[in-house]
Formats: sequence, structure tokens, C-alpha cells
Amino acid sequence: METQLSHEEFEPMCKWQQEEHQSILEVHLQGFKKDQLKIQVSSTGVLTITGKRPIDETKSTGFHKTVQVPKDCRKGGIHAKLSSGILKIIMPKKSLESEKRSHERDDDGSEEAKDQPATSTGVATLTRINARKCMTALRNSIRRTGADRITARRLGVAIGVVVAVTVGGFLAYKIRQSFQFFLRTN
Repeated sequence: METQLSHEEFEPMCKWQQEEHQSILEVHLQGFKKDQLKIQVSSTGVLTITGKRPIDETKSTGFHKTVQVPKDCRKGGIHAKLSSGILKIIMPKKSLESEKRSHERDDDGSEEAKDQPATSTGVATLTRINARKCMTALRNSIRRTGADRITARRLGVAIGVVVAVTVGGFLAYKIRQSFQFFLRTN
């Protein structure tokens, strides 16, 4: 007489921790061993964690969890460790030096960022770069049109306000998106 194994899926408890230089995803997996787990990161930044373990001779349990790796993390530096039933997946953040290396020089000598993460430092750097480009373009157009200093100041203030509102809106969007992601994972 042949017995059939039954399999039960479950949703593991997950908790995000944000630190200055890394993001950590803690997955609570009591009873699992290292060789019963599989962790993969796709080229699109999707982290997949799967696991399967026997409960007894007739039952097994398992899970399948996917999460998006934060954009400010280095996919190539992700590593994990299992200790006391908690799987910690450590995702190192991109450093400021690697962000600086991602800049290129434009024809007019200003810098433009390529594929920078949406960290507060990255946003501030992009804002400074874009503001510098705007001011340079504004200065050149004022010289061509012959506008006076008062008009130039008004235009500069207007551009500064637009940049500040845009950055504020972007940050609010990212915070809301992070909050929604946090709610979905819990």
C-alpha cells in the first residue's frame, strides 16, 4: 500500500529593516535548514525565496515569496544567512562613490546622472545637477534676450520653486509607494 504525501503552503512572516548602508529582509522560517531554501535575484530586481521541508512521513510544508529589491540596492551584493529560524537577506545599498561614477559630462560641461537610485542623496544630486543645467540655460537665454537682472531673478526663483515642488512630489510618491509595499508584505 502506497501512502501519498500531502503538501501544505504557508506565507512566512517578513519584516523590513532599513539601515544607512543596507536594507535587510527578515523572513521567519522556524524548522527550515539551509539546504531546504532557495534564493534567487532576477535581472529585473525580483527576489524569489522558496522553501520546502518535511513535517513527518506523510506531510511536507513550503512557501514561495517574491519581493522587489529596492532600487537603491546593489543586486550583485545581496547575500543571506539563516540563524535561529530567521533568514536574513542583506541587500547593500549603492554607495555615494558609485553614484558619482555614474555621472557623465554633457557638451556644455554640466553633469548628468545615469540610472541613479531614488535615495535622498541621489535625488538631491539630481536636483543640483538639473538646477545647474536650468540656471545655465536661463543665464544664456537672458544674455540673448537682453532681459534685466530683476527679470532674471524672478525667473530663477520661479525655476527654483518648480524644482522644489517636483522633488517634494517625487519624494511623497516614493514614501507612499514604500508604505504600500510594506503593508502588502505584512
